[in-house]
Amino acid sequence: MLASELNKRDKALPHDKAKQIIKELLIAVDVLHGKMIMHRDIKPDNILIDCNGKLKLADFGLAKKASFLQRRKSNAIVSLWYRAPEIILGSEDYFLGVDMWSVGCIFAELMTKRPIFMCKNENEVLTRIFHLLGTPSD
Repeated sequence: MLASELNKRDKALPHDKAKQIIKELLIAVDVLHGKMIMHRDIKPDNILIDCNGKLKLADFGLAKKASFLQRRKSNAIVSLWYRAPEIILGSEDYFLGVDMWSVGCIFAELMTKRPIFMCKNENEVLTRIFHLLGTPSD
């Protein structure tokens, strides 16, 4: 698991290794999204890396067919630290971008060796998001 790889280290991954992981993760997500599937739980625990360094995306228990017609979806998805702000704010009308938010959070974690939104509750996560990225407009 990527999570155990990150926990073994005392500093961030070398940039070339982090770039390779993100590249492979983006390819995996592109394949899913090309088939109109949302993973909805992308986090380091669900990213496997085999002995050859090949990335595998795992745990499709929350995956769902993405549809423009059926927009109302559960907002009880994705581990808090990797959850998109629209989901934290209670939206049931989300799409493929929620997976991309998770990928961005993982990218930041690879570069810093620390989850960027490591918080205890949703309010703390939103506060940190707004602090880093600004408050959204109407």
